[in-house]
Amino acid sequence: MKRFLKITSLVLGLGILFFLLFAWVKSEPLPEGNKGPEADALAQKMLATINMERYKNTRFLEWTFRSGANHFFWDKVLGICKVKWDGYEVALI
Repeated sequence: MKRFLKITSLVLGLGILFFLLFAWVKSEPLPEGNKGPEADALAQKMLATINMERYKNTRFLEWTFRSGANHFFWDKVLGICKVKWDGYEVALI
């Protein structure tokens, strides 16, 4: 019984060590952003592109992608998003 526990502990320990090593090797550093007037100008351009004031005053957003295979309907006030794909329909609350 002691031998079984030793072997199980060793295998479990090696598995955890392998997982941690794999996660460390595959991790990427977070991107660093730029500060200053260029970054602010880009942010303002993005807000103008999406028309931020209209977005704030819009209750419902609806969009599709993958040639209409995935369909989303989001009610911002109720905080509900309905998702449809491949015959499935899910309400995310």
